[in-house]
Order: sequence, then C-alpha cells, then structure tokens
Amino acid sequence: MADEVEFSIIGGELLAPGRQIEIYTPRPVDPTAARSAVIIRKDGRNVFTPVTVDQKGKFYLQVDELLDNNGEEPLHYRKVPVGIDPLVCHVPGSLRVVHATHIAVGETTIEKLLPSQSALPGFIYVGFIQALHHQNGNHVSLAFDERGKEVDGKAILEDYHHRQFAKFGHLHKTVYDQLHLSNSSQDINVAIWPEFNMDLTGYEKPNVGEIIEPPAAARVLIDDAVKVRSAIVRVIKKLGARVEETPAEQLIIYASLKVSQALKLAQTDGVGQVFLDDRTGINDLGDSEAIASAIQAQALGYTGLGVHVAVFEGGPSDLTNLGSHMAMHLIALCILRTATITPHWDGQSLRHKTALSSASVSTAQMSGLAAFEGGPDWRGPLADRALISSADGGYTLNNAVRIVHEVANLGRKLAGEAPLPPPKKGAQFHFSLPGSVQEYAAPRNDLLPNLVKVEQTVDDQHGLNLAIHLNGWINAAEPVEMLTQTFTPPEILLTAVLRAESSNTTSLSANLRQKYYNAADTLSPSDGPSALLSPGQEQTLTWTIPDAFDSQPIQQLGLALSCLKGHVVGTVCLDSLCYGGSPCMTLRRPTGAQSDPFQLNPVGKPCEFWTRAWIDSLSTFHTTFPMASFYLAQDQGEGVLIIVTRDWIDYRVAVPRYYALIFKPDRKSVVLVKAKDESRMELASASYEWELDEPCNVAVCVRGRKITGIIAGHKILGAAQDSEYTGGGIIAVILDRAVAIDQFLIN
Repeated sequence: MADEVEFSIIGGELLAPGRQIEIYTPRPVDPTAARSAVIIRKDGRNVFTPVTVDQKGKFYLQVDELLDNNGEEPLHYRKVPVGIDPLVCHVPGSLRVVHATHIAVGETTIEKLLPSQSALPGFIYVGFIQALHHQNGNHVSLAFDERGKEVDGKAILEDYHHRQFAKFGHLHKTVYDQLHLSNSSQDINVAIWPEFNMDLTGYEKPNVGEIIEPPAAARVLIDDAVKVRSAIVRVIKKLGARVEETPAEQLIIYASLKVSQALKLAQTDGVGQVFLDDRTGINDLGDSEAIASAIQAQALGYTGLGVHVAVFEGGPSDLTNLGSHMAMHLIALCILRTATITPHWDGQSLRHKTALSSASVSTAQMSGLAAFEGGPDWRGPLADRALISSADGGYTLNNAVRIVHEVANLGRKLAGEAPLPPPKKGAQFHFSLPGSVQEYAAPRNDLLPNLVKVEQTVDDQHGLNLAIHLNGWINAAEPVEMLTQTFTPPEILLTAVLRAESSNTTSLSANLRQKYYNAADTLSPSDGPSALLSPGQEQTLTWTIPDAFDSQPIQQLGLALSCLKGHVVGTVCLDSLCYGGSPCMTLRRPTGAQSDPFQLNPVGKPCEFWTRAWIDSLSTFHTTFPMASFYLAQDQGEGVLIIVTRDWIDYRVAVPRYYALIFKPDRKSVVLVKAKDESRMELASASYEWELDEPCNVAVCVRGRKITGIIAGHKILGAAQDSEYTGGGIIAVILDRAVAIDQFLIN
C-alpha cells in the first residue's frame, strides 16, 4: 500500500520559502493521526513548522505510521530529504530543483554567496540551478541574475576565465600575488601541473582480487603522462630554475622560480597551472573551496554525486616505488605510515619503529618515519593532529603521540605484558617520540613569516622537548601564542614546565592561556599566572582553571609569550604540559543563548556553538525553551546525552553516567544500572515513589569502587560497587520518555 501514497516533492529537492508540500493518499486519513505522523527533522531532531529560511542545512520530511479513517496504514514509513533555498528566480512548476549555487563574479575573482546574500560593488550576482523535469526526468540547467532574469551563466564563467588568463596566464592567483610581494632575486616555490590532453582515468579498472601493480592500460597512460611531464621539466630547467627531484610518476613538478622565470612560465604552452607551493601549517581549511576552485565546479552542477572512490585499506605491500601508486599522491588526505610490529612491544620498538599519522578522516599505521624523508613536508602541516569520531569528547581532539602509546600498550596487554610507563610523570604533552610536536604549530603571521619556528629538540641535560624559536618583535599586546585544541573542563589543574635558553638576547614573560567560546561564537582569551623567564632560567607554571566561562566550552590551551623590550632572538623550550584532577563546574545554557524558540538572538551573537560540546542520540534535543536548559526526549528505545572525557575520575554529578540511576516505569522504585555495550546489569535497587512532572534533585556519586545514588539530598542507593570504568564523563539516559534538565553540577 505504501506505493499508493505520492508526494509533491522528490528526494533531495530544494524548496523555496513558502512552498507547500502535499501528500496524496488513496483514502481519507485521520487528521489527528496525520498531525503526529508527518514531521520535519533536522540533524536527527524534530523541528517546528513552519520552517524558516534562516534554518540552514538538510531537512527530512518523515512520515511514520500514517493511518486512514479505518485505522489501516496507507503508508508505514517514508523519509524524504529536502533543502530550503530562497531562490531569486521563478522556477516553472514542472521542474524540481536539486542543486543551487549563488556566486559573485568579479574581474578576476569569484566569491561564493550565502542564500539571500547580495554581491558587493564591482561584482555581478549569478545564481545557478540544476533541476529535473518531474515527468520525463530530463536534466535542466538555469542561471539567473539578482532580479530573477535568466542569463547565460556558462558564457559569464567563460568570460571570467578569459579575463583570468589574460591577467595571470597559467599562474594561479596566489602565485601572481606572491610575485608582487617578492623582489627580482627572491625564489618562489611553486608546484606545476602539466597540461595533459588525455584522460588519466580512462581505462577499465579491475575490481576483483588484490591489485599487485598498476594495470597495463594504466601503465600506458602513466608512461605517456611522464613524457609530457619530462618535456615541461626540460623547459623549466632551460629557464634556469631549480627543479626538485621527485618520482616522475608523481606528475606534479616542484620548482623554485625567480619572478622573471615565473612570468615566462605563465605563457608557456603545455603548462596546465602553476600553484604556490606554500607548506606553512594552517589550522583550518576555510579557504579550501577557493583553493580548489570548488565554487566554479558547484556552479556548473558538480556536487560529487555519482563519484566513486577507491579506498586502499592496507596500503601497498611494496613501498620501493611509491610513484607508481598514483592515488597515494593525488589524494591529499592519504598520509603514508608503515610499522613493523614485533611480538615484543617494548619502548625501543615504540620509539624507533612505530609512527602514527593523523588526518581529519583517519589514523593509520603502515610504516616507519623513513617514508616521510625527502620530498614534501607531510608531517609539518598536520603537526600530529588527529580528529576522531568518538562519543568520548576528550578523545575526539587527539594527536598521534597519544594514540601511538595507546596502541603499543594495547599490544602489550594482549601479550600479557605491563604497560609502558607514561613519559614525564603522565603529562599529556611530553614530545617524547621522534619529531613529535603534539599539535603545536607556529602561528601564521604574513607580515613576519620568520617570527616563530617550532620543532622538537633534544639535549643531554633535559632530553626531548618542544623548542619555540623566536626572532622578531613581540609585546604584551600581541604575544606569541602556542595553543593546542582541547576538550578541557574548568576547575582542573594545568601545569607547564618551560625554560629559556641561556643564549636568549633578553628576558621573556610567559603565562598559561586558554581560549573559550563567547556569545558571538568566536574565541575569547583567558590568562593564568605569568612568570619572567630570564636567559637560562626554568619555570613551572600552574593554574587551576576557573569555572568562569558561563558554561561555554574551552577550545584551546597553551602558552602566551611576550618580550618586555619588544625584540627577542632566542628559544623557549616547553618540557611538558599536563592537566589533571577532578572537575568542579556547572553546565547549563549560557546566559546569552537563545531561551525562546520564537525569539531569535541578535545578529552577530548566535551563541550556538556551546551545544556542540554535547553528543546525543536522542529523538529530540532542545536547548531553546524557557524554564530549563535541556529538554530531552526519546520516542523509541534508549537515547543518551553525553559530555565526556576519560580524564575525569572521582567526581559527583547531578545526572547519571555510565553507571546510571534509573527511575523505573512502575514509579515505585529506582535502580543503579551498569551499561556495557548492549547489556544492562542492575547493581542495586531501592523503593522510591515518584511522579511525573515533579522536579527533583538527582545525583550520582562515584568514588573509587563505590557508587551512590542520591535523590532530594537523601542517599537512596549506596551499596553498589564496581571498578571496571575508571574514568569518564556525564550521561543522561532516556528510555521511551522525556525529561527536562536545568543544569548539571559536577564536583
């Protein structure tokens, strides 16, 4: 019967504000049942209707158990993805819009616009729409100006590219801009992509069994491409430029050019594009769309749909000729590491044989550090960072050194051996593996690019540490910040051990610093105690982070360095940085956050980022209602709300966690439950009568093995003991019910 129900929209369609969605059923439906069966969901939660255009992102129209007047189901379940876009044009009713891009086209620049955003003076607005005819399924491309008048979008982009080539030639804009900042004798590092008049992917791909070497058809294409590359290399060398020696099969060419050489190369036939080879570490990829020219691709309708990606799970077994594995070079996020794992997991194997790579999508162990010697700097831009999808918030922001130790200790546990002793008394940041910087990278400074350099160093007296080399003007108003991303609660003790090299030209001021989110969803600094570092002096800084940030998450922590005289040449060594202890804080909706679902926050102060510190698997998670900070509901099964890091131990929390205090449906008893995977074990139970819609203070206290449940200030359950979970966070568990929580008190 489900096939008899029809919708006036298609999956993935973009809807203009005010568009009405109609559902056609073969028989009359029960109005009351329809109101509860048809819902709009976003990010896994129900949203209010009507949906406004300021609510960005993907939505789902969900119909669940739609009943007719006889109680039968014309439709059991249907979920249709939709989006909202304030299209400036009138789209014929026969078309279903599936993709829209708004851009501003300038003389030689393209900027992506948000829906409803206008183009700046000197730019022209173009809106591109990809649509399907709902009857014959034909694809239709349309382009409109800001008044909704149809224009030739393809011609506008072609004119733009002609203007770009007339000005830049084969140079990317970043290279062109760098030429104007450089003198005639200065070298500019570039990456050159030759012009290949062939489809390097145009061969039949084998899809059965292990691929030992590139297919013969691929080898022919690679050989032809290498010939094209070699011709461009000869041209570059003839100009007198220096070419970096890399495997020919890598195809991309790295070279250092003078200004005059770059200008000649810009007009050379056979050159596809000349990019700036800037290997400076960047903490975010905010400019990635512009760098990859993604805006133009999106405008032409390339959304990524239908693109197939081959993932090499284990990597090639033979690493003697990495150049033949083209995918390894062309996919920027594929970082090679290899490991020789021996049966005995000792410290030497860990230090000298094992290395771990971090990327925003994966962490892989494959080979030793030798795979990174020579060629591009693969490690520097990442600075050992690892982003991990995990319900443990403290483990999500991670680094390769921490994971290496955990993997080694896991192997030792499997082998029946004791874990390795934690370096430097258990400090989270100890820099004790080869080349490790543990997420600390030199801050980007376009005016003073050589002001800061960060690297791991070693000396006979102090061993391995992080060296922060300074060379330039710094002051208290604009200190050098050495910060790392973190997931740290207030009221813990932060300790840093650092020293100044005896060769430093002057004394430095150092203080602990953290940054937390504010009402504008930007970062505000907060400083701890400072100390004067004279040349050759060592200092230990300690700071108990206060609970003074209005429940906003802390995003970064580290050091701030400044010079009293303004100019310094020298080095500060960070031996270790650690945080520990049990948290003591209150978590609730920040003062500046939205507390009325029908009253939006002022422009520029969205105060929304704080909700991202929480992880949930709930049907409904609302934070914008008055009276309480959190409104949680789970319509079926078990849902949870979590804020967690395994570093927390011995604390008391005013809502349940992994050991949960559960109010039973009979309203006459409560139980302490231990949850492990899919199993639930009752550790203790007690009689307690409770009623719906009555507020009460609930607490769970965990200290060592002992677990205590407290309701309204009275100890209800105090006999439970368990020690399997040694650390964690807080969790609210909802079982086919709803609950309002005003605040979490942790101490």
